[in-house]
Parts: sequence; structure tokens; C-alpha cells
Amino acid sequence: MIPDWLFNAIRAKLRNPDYIKQEDITMLTVNMKPTEDEKQVAAFINISSVNAYFYIFEKIGNQYVTVFEDQLFVEGVQVVGVSPKNQILVVTGGGGGTGFWETYYYVIRYTPDGYKVVWQGIASNRANLELLGYRLQQYGMIGFDTNGKILTYAQKTVIPTQRGIFQIYLYNEQKGIYELSRTL
Repeated sequence: MIPDWLFNAIRAKLRNPDYIKQEDITMLTVNMKPTEDEKQVAAFINISSVNAYFYIFEKIGNQYVTVFEDQLFVEGVQVVGVSPKNQILVVTGGGGGTGFWETYYYVIRYTPDGYKVVWQGIASNRANLELLGYRLQQYGMIGFDTNGKILTYAQKTVIPTQRGIFQIYLYNEQKGIYELSRTL
């Protein structure tokens, strides 16, 4: 059940809030900070492929406030982390148009600068533009070590030619980003 405060907070951000219902919103509770007693609420609403939003709310005092937001069509959200703290979100989302659809992995962490996207890469890229003689299919896979310090990413291009890459990224605490360590 979506709490009233979340429904009202999201409705307040939309241009046409009368068209949404509570069941249009998907939410999950996470803990992205380094202490166990703080929880955040991640939520998204896909009204259409071009009218979709992702939010993270955090309780400050007696109310929840928006600490992260992005206009993004969300296909899925994964929570990374074996601990009940320092969890990482991997949001898969994107969009497309006539003849193509692109989705990306957006890795969101709590950093010294707040909540932010610390890495992104292709989840899938499908283009079929026959009039231009162009077809493309790419797929990406992402993985983490148990502490979220190491991110591995593999990308395979199927069309027009088969090729692949495998990359290892290390999380830089000071910069608040994953940095490329190796490409295999």
C-alpha cells in the first residue's frame, strides 16, 4: 500500500496529478546511508514512456523530503548490498522512439555530496531503422562484490557484428564515482 504522504508528494510534482492513482506508484524502502537507523523511500511512476519519474525521499524531522529525482521511464530497480546499510540502487530505465529503444543502468549511491548517479552504462540498445539500413543490438550486464566497492560490467554487441567488452570499476569514496580500473 502506498502511504498518503508519498502519493501526495508525487502528485504535487506532476503537471496533471488528477490522472494518477495510488496503485500507479511503485515504492520500496532502502537504507543507503552508513547507519542502520535511517531509511529512505525510493518510488517511481511511469505515466507514459516520456512522462515518467523516479524519486528518493528521506525523512527529515517529521516529514519526508525529496533528496533525489530524475525524469526516467523505469523498467526495474535492484537493491545491492548484503548489509542493512550502505545499500546501492541500480535503476534500469530509458526510452525510445520510432525504431529504437535504449535502456541504461543508473547506479545511485549516497555520497558525501548527497544522493547521485555514480555510474551508468547500456542495459540494452535496440535499433531497427530499415529505411536507413541500420540495425543494432547491444546488451549489458552489471554485477557487484558484496560490499559494492567493485562494479563489473559486460557489454555485448550482437548486430551488426558480434563483439564484447568486460570492464572492472572501483568505487572512489572521495570522488563519489566508480572509476574504470581495467578493460578485458
